[in-house]
Order: sequence, then structure tokens, then C-alpha cells
Amino acid sequence: MVQTYDSFINNSRLTEFHPRSVAHGSGADSMPETQQPILEVLYNGECPFCRSYVAYCRLKEFFPDVILTDARTVPDRVAEYRGKGIEINEGMIGAIAESW
Repeated sequence: MVQTYDSFINNSRLTEFHPRSVAHGSGADSMPETQQPILEVLYNGECPFCRSYVAYCRLKEFFPDVILTDARTVPDRVAEYRGKGIEINEGMIGAIAESW
């Protein structure tokens, strides 16, 4: 069954999900407690939202504590970078938290 994102998120059974409750074929009952089910996300590689979400997930794999900040919400920080010759309108700015 295919669900929309909203119906998936609002599905009350989602809060009851347990990895062992997912069917894995005939060996589901013998799956070790520590093994997580494999989830395949099939996405449209030409969809800008899909590509962005997959990139975000991959970023979180390497930097689980990444902070994503909309530059429009922190004009003072943008001004600081501009003062250093770094222009947000030419791309993104990556900064290590200790250097702020």
C-alpha cells in the first residue's frame, strides 16, 4: 500500500512500530533483537525535493549534530561574513561551531 507523507506521519500505528514487528519473510521470528529492518526509499532523482532530502539524510550520517540555519533569519551573522568577504548569495557557508 502506498501512503502519502501526511497519512504516514499521522498513522497512529507509527508510534507502536518495533523493528521485530516488520515482516521479513519466513525468517522474521528468528531475526536477532539487535538487527534493524532495512528500509529502501525509492525516490525520483530528478525531483528537487527528493534530491534535497536524500542529501540531507546523507549529511546527517556524517554530521549527526549539524545545525541548518536559514541565513535570512540571522542577518547579523550574514553581515559578519560579508565583513570578512564571504557572500552568502554565492553559495552556502559551512562553519565549525567552535569558530563562531
